[in-house]
Amino acid sequence: MPEHYAEYLYQAGFDILSLANNHSNDKGEEGRISTKEILDKYSIKYAGYLDFPATVLRKTVSNTDSLHSLRILKL
Repeated sequence: MPEHYAEYLYQAGFDILSLANNHSNDKGEEGRISTKEILDKYSIKYAGYLDFPATVLRKTVSNTDSLHSLRILKL
């Protein structure tokens, strides 16, 4: 993910992104690591990779009063 995309998502108020899609491996391991590092930099949670399938989403939802306060985008 280009860093400026994360900046836009952060400014729009997104809290969590689903990274599970048919393009998640287009840039290989390097791209997956880069995406996670960029999202971590902007404090945006993510789920959908094999090493983070849904645990981040479940943990975040359980620590949130309401699902309505979350903005989730599937990439």
